[in-house]
Amino acid sequence: MDASWFPAVNRFARSTPWLHTLLAAYARYGLLAWAGRTPLRPLVRRQDSPAPVVAAPWS
Repeated sequence: MDASWFPAVNRFARSTPWLHTLLAAYARYGLLAWAGRTPLRPLVRRQDSPAPVVAAPWS
């Protein structure tokens, strides 16, 4: 495995500590937000025809 990119990733991580905080919060609460909004999706009124949604698994 070529690990030559690893030092570049480490340099980027060291130069952006604010990004670590943001991504750590996303990792912690992102799944919770996704799980919370998923059951609400059927309750949202669709403006267009449901045909593309029904046909999607068959394409």
